[in-house]
Amino acid sequence: MSETKTVKIERIKVAGVENGDFAEARQRWMHLADTMRRVTNDLRMLWFSEHFAASNHIAVRNWMRADTTWAQTPKGERGKRQYCPVRCWPAEIVKTVYAKLRHLHPFVHTRCVTLALNTEQKSMKTAKAKRSAYPRWMKTLAGDGEFPSSSGPLPILFDKKNGRLNYREKENFWTFRLYIDRLPSGNGKPAKSTEDVLRLKTGGRRLRKLRNTLELIAAGAWEFKGSRLAYQRDGWYLLLCYQMPSQEKPQLDRDKTAYLSPAVDRPVHLWVDTKHIEVPRKQNTGGPLTLLVGGFPLYLGRHGRDVEHLRRSLLVQRWARQESYRYASSARKGHGSKKAVEKLKKLSLRWRDFVKGYNERLAADVVKQMVNSGTGRLVYFQPEGRRAERRFLATAGKVPERRDSTGWDWFQLKTLLARRCQEAGIAFVCHKLGAKPAGAKGNGRPSGEHR
Repeated sequence: MSETKTVKIERIKVAGVENGDFAEARQRWMHLADTMRRVTNDLRMLWFSEHFAASNHIAVRNWMRADTTWAQTPKGERGKRQYCPVRCWPAEIVKTVYAKLRHLHPFVHTRCVTLALNTEQKSMKTAKAKRSAYPRWMKTLAGDGEFPSSSGPLPILFDKKNGRLNYREKENFWTFRLYIDRLPSGNGKPAKSTEDVLRLKTGGRRLRKLRNTLELIAAGAWEFKGSRLAYQRDGWYLLLCYQMPSQEKPQLDRDKTAYLSPAVDRPVHLWVDTKHIEVPRKQNTGGPLTLLVGGFPLYLGRHGRDVEHLRRSLLVQRWARQESYRYASSARKGHGSKKAVEKLKKLSLRWRDFVKGYNERLAADVVKQMVNSGTGRLVYFQPEGRRAERRFLATAGKVPERRDSTGWDWFQLKTLLARRCQEAGIAFVCHKLGAKPAGAKGNGRPSGEHR
């Protein structure tokens, strides 16, 4: 059996601070988040200026021109391909950028600067350019645009060197100690940092799984990795990153294939150990007709009554609020459009969160069924176009002859399935059904296989 390490992120809301005023702490964190944006933008500009001063932009342009000529030469006439003489982050540039960042931002903890530099190095090396085979950093350095920049506050970075998870047994709650700023002490003494003791929201029956995760991290069974303190929509959150120990993947048979198809009468059908037959159709009448022969489907997601109930409830609330606002007095309407749509936005977010949670459960159930049956390959039929609009999850709870925006995110389900299949060692294939073929009227895309 092969082994794999899994890295996950736990999202934990900050309920308060133990050693000070929470409002003052939130204001200070927001200022630091703005400073992290400047740190990241300065980092990118320093990277560019150091390369420019060394004339590396000219070297990259010359190499890209020579490499393009090599690629256009017939294979029999090509010589050996030359590699780019310029590296994205040579050691001397890393040292220079780090030193200048510390000088430009003396009130940010040095560990935050180091983590920002490490994060940017990884992202710049792997980022791809638009409509080009070359990486984005080469296009940027060559003067072809795509220079990255950040315009909003960025998360504050920390790891085990400037953050520590603690459990208070007597009070029965979790705290997290953070050191994310620098306070010059003067008189030649070393700089100090503000100690923020964050009180985490971990109580209640629904957060039992979170408490178990924190216990494993605190005990050292799961390794605490670089994490973030970020502001999200309704407050401050710890995005706690951890790495689970190596786990043995189950023995699966790659010759056995399961087929997952969103159904019309139920949420989804899962066909295990079934034959898949594609019958060609006439030209411009859609993709091949898919037939599954043999076996019986597993009905996952139960009967889907929770989908029907929540969609109908949210739609009725939305329409009731719209009607109430339509016939409201001018005194009620005189607070701007933001006030009018604020509650409607909450309904939309409630539906989006429900869809994501439902897709998470579906993906977990599918992988569990495949592991139990020893099936090593999954084919997901992702509906598109009219086919997607006729599936059960897209229609349950809707009111006939009334249009609404409560669709279903089939692409999100595909992404979650691909991630869980990768963790379990299952081969994943996605077929898009219902898209218009090439040459047909409309803006549809031809169906095909996507790995």
